[in-house]
Amino acid sequence: MSNNPSTGAPLQNHLEGGNHSASCSSSACAPLADPTGPSYGTMAGAGRVPRPVPIHGGEIERRTSSSGVLAKLSTLITVDDGEDIITPAVVTKRYFASLVRHAGPAFVVSVAYIDPGNFATNIGAGSIFSYHLLWVILWCNVVAIFLQSLSAKLGIATGNNLPQMCAQRFSYPTNCLLWAVASAAAMATDLAEFLGAVLGFYLLFGIPMITAAVLTGVLTFGLVALKVQGQRVVEAIVGILVGIVTVSYLLELWLARPDWGQVALHTAVPMLPQPRAASAKLAVGMLGATVMPHVIFLHSELVQHRRGPFDSSHTLRHHYRMEKANIMVAMNVA
Repeated sequence: MSNNPSTGAPLQNHLEGGNHSASCSSSACAPLADPTGPSYGTMAGAGRVPRPVPIHGGEIERRTSSSGVLAKLSTLITVDDGEDIITPAVVTKRYFASLVRHAGPAFVVSVAYIDPGNFATNIGAGSIFSYHLLWVILWCNVVAIFLQSLSAKLGIATGNNLPQMCAQRFSYPTNCLLWAVASAAAMATDLAEFLGAVLGFYLLFGIPMITAAVLTGVLTFGLVALKVQGQRVVEAIVGILVGIVTVSYLLELWLARPDWGQVALHTAVPMLPQPRAASAKLAVGMLGATVMPHVIFLHSELVQHRRGPFDSSHTLRHHYRMEKANIMVAMNVA
């Protein structure tokens, strides 16, 4: 508390509900306006009181510069510019707006989890073992969310992507080995996706395989070339494609009409049906088809485009929270 009798004591008396007129007659310590009125935020002769900020429980805290007294006020405070700054609706609106602004990278990397190799492995497992291996998909998804969250956290916290951090931390021979392994994994997974696109053109439109392969290559390089228009353009196109796949899958799910009781049971209860060798082999294949190593490298780079060079620690934490929420949505959709 301030020891200045002309400022600190009257302000404390006002905040505590007391009458301060006897202790101060100066215009510099005139009483604050009604906190529920439209003129709250001004003090006669003393300029503006700091604007309220949100806290938990639908209240706000205001710390006065002269006395340090905390005043907790109710859910809606209107300052003299007429802006409603705290309501549940405003908080929810701002949260979802921020979520949308950070949505791109998670949905770009989610494409790797809906590739044709993933579909083929899961369809094969379902056709042979019915619902029994659904628990594998659940835990593969948990692992994927964990790894993508770590990759995003690395990029947001350090400002470097995963290859750059490896170059800083590991020796040259180790980096060469990591590069070889990552390149082989990326080529193997990209081959499955490339062949899947070729087969898709052939099955859907009757395009000959060679022509479909050329068309797939042209479209792939065309999508990559759009990067010069900005990452958000690529993110928007990929998001639309993911949306088409999602709608198609939900339609197929509605047509298939699965037994939801069995789905819940075998998602929650791990088991390897007979013959165990074949089911274990398919389970490993599902793990390999779900966890994509190259997008772990990619995600740490994609988040850089929403990270400013002078972002505060609070801004970076908020960025990571939004990215985690988007990863949860995108990975579960995938």
